[in-house]
Formats: sequence, C-alpha cells, structure tokens
Amino acid sequence: GLEQTGQRNKWGFDGWPLHDLKPAVPGTTLFADKNSTSFTLEVLLQNDKQKQIGKGTITLEARGKFLNGNKTISPPAERFDTIRFQNVKADELSQVLTIVISAVNRIPSKTLNSTGYMRIAPGEVSAMVKINGGTFTMGSPKNEAGRNDDEVQHQVTVSAFYMGRYEVTQREWREVMGNNHPGNWKGDNLPVEQVRWYEAVEYCNKRSQQEGLMPAYTINGENVSWNRNANGYRLPTEAEWEYACRAGTTSSYNTGNNITTSQANYSSRRIFDAGSFAANAWGLYDMHGNVWEWCWDLKGDYASGSQSDPIGHSTGAFRVIRGGSWLDNAQHVRSAYRGNGAPAGRASGMGFRLVRN
Repeated sequence: GLEQTGQRNKWGFDGWPLHDLKPAVPGTTLFADKNSTSFTLEVLLQNDKQKQIGKGTITLEARGKFLNGNKTISPPAERFDTIRFQNVKADELSQVLTIVISAVNRIPSKTLNSTGYMRIAPGEVSAMVKINGGTFTMGSPKNEAGRNDDEVQHQVTVSAFYMGRYEVTQREWREVMGNNHPGNWKGDNLPVEQVRWYEAVEYCNKRSQQEGLMPAYTINGENVSWNRNANGYRLPTEAEWEYACRAGTTSSYNTGNNITTSQANYSSRRIFDAGSFAANAWGLYDMHGNVWEWCWDLKGDYASGSQSDPIGHSTGAFRVIRGGSWLDNAQHVRSAYRGNGAPAGRASGMGFRLVRN
C-alpha cells in the first residue's frame, strides 16, 4: 500500500514490539511444540487518528529454541520480512503510523502480555512533535478523584515548542553519553531510568553539541542556568509538560476521566519499550506512566493568577517530575499530578523527555 502512494521510502520501522509472549491466560497454547521456529502475526495499520487504514499478516522465524510461550521473541538479525498492506489511501497517511498486532498464531493479542505496538515513522521528522502555543487551565478541579491540594487551577499561556514523541531511550543515551544508562532494566528501546536531574541536563547539552545546536544550559557543578534563547535540547517546564500531556483535554487523563493498564504502563511489574501504548491526540507517547519525566521547575506552590510561559520557583530543594511510572497507581499518572525528586537523587522509574524551542 505504501508503495502505491510513492512514499514508501519515507517510512521505516522504529522498535520491535514483542517483549515476552508468555500467555496472560493460563493454558493458552501459543506454539505447537517447544521446537517451533516460526510464528504468524496478524497486524492492523493505523494512522495518527487511530483509524484503521490497512491490515495484513507476516510470518517470522524465532531465534533459537524456546519453551512453549515462555521466551522473548526477536527476529534474526540477518533476515528481513515485508508486511504488505493493500490499497492504503495516500490521503489517510499521517506523519506517524502504528502497526497494531491483533493476533499471534491466531491468538488475540489481548490474551498475551505483549503490548502489540510497532511504530512506523518518517525519520527525523517524527522525532519531535511541534506543540503549537495556546492557553489552557493548568491543575485539577476540586472534585477530581485523587486530587492533591497543590493542583490549584489557573490559566497558563504556553508558547510553541517541540517535544520528543518518546521518552529518551537507552540506545539514545549510549549514543550521546558513551556509556550504558544507570538503571536495572536493559534494552535499546526501553526508556532510561534511575537518571539524576543533573545527568538529564548534561545529556541535553551533549546531544545539542553533537547536533550543532546551542546548548540550553550552563552547568557549574550543581549550579545550572538556562539560556531561554538557545535552540538546543532541554527539559520541559512543568507548564509545557502538562499542556502537552493534556493535548486539549480537561479530564483527569488524556484518555478521559479513567485510564486502564491497556492504555498506559502503570501498576505493573516492568518498564515497556518507549511508545508501547497508543499516543495522545498530539502524537506523544507514554505521557502517562512508564517512567517519571524530569521537568525544569523547582517544586513550589503555583503562582496566583494567569501566567505566560512560567518556569517555576527560583529557589527550592526539589525538581518537578511528571507522568508517573510503571511502579505507580492511577492517581499518580493523572495529567495534573505533581511529583518531585532531589536533583542529585537516583530512583527507580525516573527518566526524561526532550524539548526544543
């Protein structure tokens, strides 16, 4: 289908979605025997509005032998296969497409532990999403379930900026920092975690320098200042983060007043690959759950009245974290929830996402 549009070469796979195909339902048989070497995926193609624009199947070979349904599946590095979607309409394509795995060996994916998402993105265009400026109500109403007193509602105007579609991954960390990330979970497409705030701003500067951009931060030990005119990578402000997370919504989550573990990674036993769940309306993945995301702001009470591009308090001991993590419950992944952490501290589930002017 993409071939027929003349745009096939603009897209490439980003990430492998099958983590562990152990059945979620006891007794489910995924493979005929422990020596099975191939499996068939039934897949759906969706655009950024989550509209199905194609469907197809693909058969892949597993690498090595495995016990029935109890091994991570990965494609052999030397073999590539093609999924063909017939009659995809060019006017239904979008900047980021998503392949949803609907079944493995005819077993619906909802009975498996795999999240079933694979991203297709057109190169660097998809790495950052342009977030148009606007005015929104920051904080939560007094009747919101799980609300805290520091979420006082107020009007905030945010200027346009670019935000990473995904949380920074371990592969990206290694390419910039030259070492493995400090967390316990290992995987190129897993987000980095157990990252200190000071390490996150250092990463921003190093990546900016590698790409010929003006670093956003001046770092002198634990003294960090931000040049707001720089075009390099940086952490979002708390206001930018909430504005982008909400993506025009006013509910507890960008999914509505409720969220499930099929929509975000929280209250779980593991971190998932960045982008394993559906994006919000503005094309941002994992704004709820997976790992906490460091913000620029020092934690403090919101200023009263309307604000434009607020940057938080000038003093304080803790930096704001947003979004919740795989370890947290639904209350902590709400759009308005305000977490905090010591900038020199290292804790499970602490990652970050990039922003640029």
